[in-house]
This record gives sequence, C-alpha cells and structure tokens, in this order.
Amino acid sequence: MARQPRQPNRRSRDDSGRPGRPPRAPSQPRPVKGPGGGPRPQGRRQGPTLPASIRILHKDRDLLVVTKPAHMATVANPNQPGRSLVERLRDVLEPGARHQRRDRRGGDRDKGRPTPKMAALNVLKREVSGLIVVARSRRAIEALDVPFRTGRVHRAFHAVVEGAPAPVGETLTHQASKNGKSVITHVRVIASGSGRSLVQVRPRGGWEAQVRAALSELGCPILGEQPPEGEDTSDPGRTMLHLTELGFDHPTTRRAGRFVQDPPALFWRALGLEPPASPSDDAPSDREADELLAPPPPPPLAPPPSPRQSTRPETPAETSEIARAESPSTPQREAEPTGADGAAQAEPSPAAAPAPRAERAGGPGDTSWNEVAGWYDTLLEERRSDHYDELIIPGVLRLLGPAPGERILDLACGQGIVTRAIADAQPDASVVGVDAAESLVQIARRRSAMLGDRVSFETGDARRLDPGLGEFDACICVMALMNIDPLEDVFKGIAQRLRPGGRAVLVLLHPAFRSPKRTSWGWDDAHEAQYRRVDAYLSQSASEIDMRPGAGAGADAQRTVTFHRPLGVYVSALGKAGLPVDRIEEWASRRRSEPGARSAEEDRMRSEIPLLAAIRAVHVGDGSGS
Repeated sequence: MARQPRQPNRRSRDDSGRPGRPPRAPSQPRPVKGPGGGPRPQGRRQGPTLPASIRILHKDRDLLVVTKPAHMATVANPNQPGRSLVERLRDVLEPGARHQRRDRRGGDRDKGRPTPKMAALNVLKREVSGLIVVARSRRAIEALDVPFRTGRVHRAFHAVVEGAPAPVGETLTHQASKNGKSVITHVRVIASGSGRSLVQVRPRGGWEAQVRAALSELGCPILGEQPPEGEDTSDPGRTMLHLTELGFDHPTTRRAGRFVQDPPALFWRALGLEPPASPSDDAPSDREADELLAPPPPPPLAPPPSPRQSTRPETPAETSEIARAESPSTPQREAEPTGADGAAQAEPSPAAAPAPRAERAGGPGDTSWNEVAGWYDTLLEERRSDHYDELIIPGVLRLLGPAPGERILDLACGQGIVTRAIADAQPDASVVGVDAAESLVQIARRRSAMLGDRVSFETGDARRLDPGLGEFDACICVMALMNIDPLEDVFKGIAQRLRPGGRAVLVLLHPAFRSPKRTSWGWDDAHEAQYRRVDAYLSQSASEIDMRPGAGAGADAQRTVTFHRPLGVYVSALGKAGLPVDRIEEWASRRRSEPGARSAEEDRMRSEIPLLAAIRAVHVGDGSGS
C-alpha cells in the first residue's frame, strides 16, 4: 500500500513560531494620553529650558558666565523656595547626570576621573541680580576658586541708593577698617533724580557685603533693602543692586577677559529717568561676550611649510596676535627664517606690528584709523586684550604714577581704553584724550560717558597740538608712535604742553625684536631651539600694512604706514625736545603655549625676547619745547 503524503497542518504559526493558533492581527500603537486625558502630541520629547531672564553670555567646557535675575537663589538653599540658578543650569546642560566624564583626548586631563558638579564661583543674594561665573571642570575650580574668594578679580556693581553721596560725575573713596586692615571702596555717581542716585561701586577685595556696608556708612542705603524696624521706605520689589562687571583670566587659555552688562532699565526708572538704551525691566541688556575668552582667529593662509617644519602653529607670534586681536593692523609676512642647514623655512604664523590707536588726520599719507573705527573698537574693547590688561595698562600706571588733582594727556588715545584705565585708577585726576580719527573720538566719548567730566576727548593731530588744551602734569602715548611721522614734531608738542617736571610715558612695539618684515621666529631642528631672527635694525624704513587683518586684499583694502626706527632715534629725539629719558623698560609677553613638543622652548623664548619697549622722560625745559 502506497504511503500517503503527509498533509500540512492547517493551523498557522503565530509570531512566536508556536503552531496551532490563528494569525494575530497587526499590533496597534497604544494611545498615549496627554495631561488632560486627550491624546498627547506626537514628536520629540522636550527637555527643560532656561527662563528668558537667565542668559548665557559665555559657555565652554570649563565655565559658564550667565545672568542671574532677582528673586532667584544662586545655589540651592533649603530655606528658600524654587530651584536655584545652578540647579536650573544643570537641568538644561547636564540633564540626568550627577557627574560627567571628559574625553581623555581633550578636556581637563583628569585621567577619566569624574568631573564635579557645576559650582558657582561667586554668589549673589536671592534679591540681587547680576553676573555669575559657574565652573564646569576641576581645573576651572582649582584655577579660579581662590581669586574669586579673595576678591582678586575685576568687579563692579551698580546700585540705586537713597540720597546722593556726591554730585553727579564725581567719585569718592570710602575707607573703613576690618580686622585691622583697610577696606577701600570707590563710589561714582552716575545720575540722580527723585531723591535717589544711580551709583557705580568698585569694592577692593570684597563683594556684595562690602558694597552694602560702604553705602550704608555713607548714609545712602540701597533702595529695596530691608528697612530698620519702625521705618518705611519705597520698595520696588527687589534690592536695587546689580553686579555689572566681572574680569578674570580663563583657566585654560589664560587670556584675560571682561564681561560687562548695563544695569536694568528699572534702575533708571526708579530715578524718574528713561534708560539710555532699552534693556528689559529685570534682564539687563548684555554686551555679547562669547569672544572675550576665545583664542584669536586663525592667521591668513601662509605658504606650505617645508618638510623640516611641523604644520602645527607652535611659534609664539605675539606680535601677530596683538595685530589680529587687539590692534587694527594686518599680519605681514616677515623674512623667512633659516634652519640649521641654512635652508629657508616658512612660518606658520606670520608676525606683524600692532598698529597704533591713531594718527594723522586726513590728507596725503593719512595714517589714522578713522575708516575702521567701529571694527577696531569691537576688537579692542569687547574682546579685550591680555597684552593690554596684563602688560600695557599696569605698566603705564606704574611708570606714570597718576596723583590726585593732576591733568593727564593721552595722545593718540583711540577709543580711550587706557584713558579710562587711568581715570579708574586715580579718580581725583582728570584725563584728556586726543586722537586724529573723529570716529574713534566719538566712540571714546560714548564709552566714557559714565566717567563724567573727569574724562574728555578732542580731535587733533599729535604733531600739531592745540595750545587751547592747556598745560598737563603728565602725558602718555601708547602703541601709536610707530605710525606717526615726523617724530620730532610730536615730542616738541608734548614738551610745549607739559609743565616743568612733567612726565611722558611712551609704549611701542620693541623696535629691535618685533619690527614688521624685519624680524621673525625660527626653529632650529638640530638643537631643538626657538630663536628670533633680526634681518635689519639700525636703518629706518616705512612699510605699508593693512588695517583689517583677514578682511581681504586688493583695491578695497584699508592701508596705513608703520615706521621702523631704532631705539636710539626715540631717545635722541626726546632729548632734543627737552625730554631726557630717565627710565626704559622692556616688557615680555606673559602668554604660554598650548601643551606640545615645543611649548616649553616657546615659553622660554617668549619670556626672553621682549614684546614691548616703554620709555619714560621728564620735561626739564621751560615749556617752549625748543
């Protein structure tokens, strides 16, 4: 009997492969209900966001700079309702993580150790608003914790106070004693109205508590503070105190940066005045500061490097960095350095001369910065410059030694960055800035409005100073003489405007080591050594440079002229004008290279080869300048 073929099982297999069950209907997604019982909108789930009153002004892997509104705690406090500023930042930027690990190839080089939670480096009371710096890495905490705790960072507050501690535009210094030490606080009155004043307060060594104590002892308590028992004051709903300025060195790049905010519009309206700009009532108008602590932009493309040279830009081209990031001049190609075998080498970072803050007002051979005034102001003021903050401004103040009651002339002042520094350092002195570029003078006036009549600016040629300016006790000319010719007319004018015994302080790119197109960095492969090549020094020359680095070339490029002179020419010309030199200083850069094979040698040579030369002369004539 033939065997019958086996019939297939009429029952199908289900999705799990088990026989005997009918096919399952295709699965349907389970409806998701929203908060009201209805269907929840489909799409990506949204995470927490920051309220509009919290603004992030700067963010990188090491730190944040943010604005704290009033009525919000800086750090968590069980006795205060609501989430703190740091908690809100952590919710948005580091959600669901108590610790984060950094990439070992970059980051904070902690060998994989967990990075601590965000930590606020400065704290403001709940009812106070202003700038807060939050550390995001261990190296940020280690580098900045002590400077912030001890008050060794730049800071300034704005406050609305009852009454007026001084007339508008004047600055007074409050001095108190604490634990046997002198505590100094500078208070400048910006505006007054309705029996109140808007003041700027710069405490030395302290923070919010020092500001409150100084204003209280001056008889001008901050508006909105808790009044003494039994008294009543007009309370706008918050303490009228705002941290408007913070300046510090970045823990990684070591670049000095400053963050500045205008006080809220509410502060002006408390005086019955309209604010000069249009900030919101509680979120102050901020000046974007993302670039303050960022590295300078890359240099223009250079010719391909030789096989003997690394393509990594390791050369310490301070001169180029000043020109790119802090001064309105263009990096110029210098003479190519030669290696150990005498072969020419290409520089990955061409060096250039930092341009002046102005000169020569129109006409043939015009070298003023009028055409690029706005661009230059943004580079110098908003991004700041570690060379100005760490070398130029402290050095000028040390050599100048401004005293109370003195009149000081800032020749070729540009947009007034050094002018304002002198006024801040010596509130009882008056400073007059003169520049050939009308656009820069207008910017200087606008930026210095809060200083009142202690600072003024005039348009004028450094070679033909107006006798109507009057006499001065001291004069400075910073990063400008390289772009002014003839030199003798400048020094003659300074001597005519200085009283006998008056000081003149001049700062310029060091002519022996940092002259454009005459000097350059080189690397000796045979000895693994950095060196500075000088191709010419004693002969004088004039070189054309572009004002705006990286902005393009051709017929539309803005150009000026920089003049090379040996140091002896400056000293001799000063002596002939009745301004004998009594001190010369050579200032080396304080920058450090990023870690690398050549970084130690670069740092050594950077500290050996001066970047700037500073000259101080004293007027011994009768004021004739002859």
